[in-house]
Amino acid sequence: MYPSLVRIDNKLIHGQVVTGWVKKNGVKRIIIVDDATKNDSFMKQIFDMAKPPGTTLEILSAEEAAQKWKDDKLGIKTSTLVLFKDVERAYTAFMNGFRYQELQIGCIGGGPGRINLVGPVCVSEAEAGMLTEMKSCGLDIYLQSTEQTKRVSWSSIQERFFSGTK
Repeated sequence: MYPSLVRIDNKLIHGQVVTGWVKKNGVKRIIIVDDATKNDSFMKQIFDMAKPPGTTLEILSAEEAAQKWKDDKLGIKTSTLVLFKDVERAYTAFMNGFRYQELQIGCIGGGPGRINLVGPVCVSEAEAGMLTEMKSCGLDIYLQSTEQTKRVSWSSIQERFFSGTK
């Protein structure tokens, strides 16, 4: 069984995720994959309080997520949302063996050296390369910040912004 939704969102658990994607997918379990959050007891408490009632929360490093996938498919027995804080964690987990069918990119912040793609999604050239490499392994990657926004394929983003990274 695969996760119901695998998403990159640098805000992790927040209003749009909780009210939109969790409800739409009937999520009962949330797994955050972020090395820094895994080691931050304060943030663990914050996210535990932010999770919707009736859901469980687990926080893993990228390497742990990959290993748990190889061991027992993350023990998925119910509708599960996997949230990555950034492209690098998604890439590390994926390349180390955590396999999923689709990757939704919801929110990645801007800054120097980052290209704004669609809405709240900005990436660096290095992150674009990681996403392109994962796509070449058969992963369906798309951008969609909220349930109401249009789904935009990574292929169309590549053509528009990163024609040299195909």
